[in-house]
Amino acid sequence: MHCLRNKTISRAVNSAQPARRGAILLIAMVCVLVVSLIGTTLLQMALTERRQLQKEQARLQAGWLLESALERAVVQLRRNSEYRGEVWQVTLNPSGRSQIATMNIEVEPVPDLPNRRELHLVAECPQGSEQRARSSRRTVIDIDPSVE
Repeated sequence: MHCLRNKTISRAVNSAQPARRGAILLIAMVCVLVVSLIGTTLLQMALTERRQLQKEQARLQAGWLLESALERAVVQLRRNSEYRGEVWQVTLNPSGRSQIATMNIEVEPVPDLPNRRELHLVAECPQGSEQRARSSRRTVIDIDPSVE
């Protein structure tokens, strides 16, 4: 009888092992799924933050280039009062990638004020990029009539 009882217990333990193995496998798969979802979320957050930083960098660069375009226009007007503007391009090299930034300078005379010019400046940085930024400004400046 003792032997019969051991066989019965052995059969009960053996029949419970596949169910236990299935439960452990299911728990392991759920854990892998949760870890994968957390990893995917963290990766998406990192990529979004990177894009935001690139856009902020482009916005700041466009602002700096706009200031440079204003200075360039003032110098050109002081050299030549007939200067009407230009499209000015510069090559940028952030993090080893060459990109083109474009500044559009338009100069118009101010009616009834011969020593003044209205400047319309637009800077786009980097040109044609998904992360490009555009900055613009209108201003009126005095020019020195004694300089050619």
